[in-house]
Amino acid sequence: MATKDGNRYSKLIEYIFLENYGKEAQEVNFLREDLVSAAKELGIELPKNLGDVIYSFRYRTALPESIRELAPDGLEWVIRSVGQAKYKFSLTAMPHIVPNSLLAEIKIPDATPGIIARYALNDEQALLAKLRYDLARYRQETVETISRKRLHAIEGIGEDQEVSGEEHDKYL
Repeated sequence: MATKDGNRYSKLIEYIFLENYGKEAQEVNFLREDLVSAAKELGIELPKNLGDVIYSFRYRTALPESIRELAPDGLEWVIRSVGQAKYKFSLTAMPHIVPNSLLAEIKIPDATPGIIARYALNDEQALLAKLRYDLARYRQETVETISRKRLHAIEGIGEDQEVSGEEHDKYL
């Protein structure tokens, strides 16, 4: 049964969650290899990049409604990394950031070099590259970042610990 990636990803992650969820659980552990057995069980074609299924729900897409509705009021389910290819759904109080309408908006001109703008597609990495370049120009400093993939290999910052986005994007 071939479905578009969004539906396929949702079905896989929903199956894994519901198979391991216990009433009033605060955490639901799972392994990346559980995606393989879930795909077999559901008769779904296995995605080529298993990591993208998890990454999608960690950073790009909301979890399926069937998972979200099992969270108590004031809490949300998130996926956390707890080791290499080991994850857990965890109940967390999520802050909702709302811009303050009383603050002035500061416009930063797009100073992205033409060669970068020409080849930057509409993906998150291209957007981050442009943002870093423009902020560096605005702040008149050189900005370099350590990629998340490299951070996972650093002891004390790797996959076994939760690291905030601010810590992930440390400037050298």
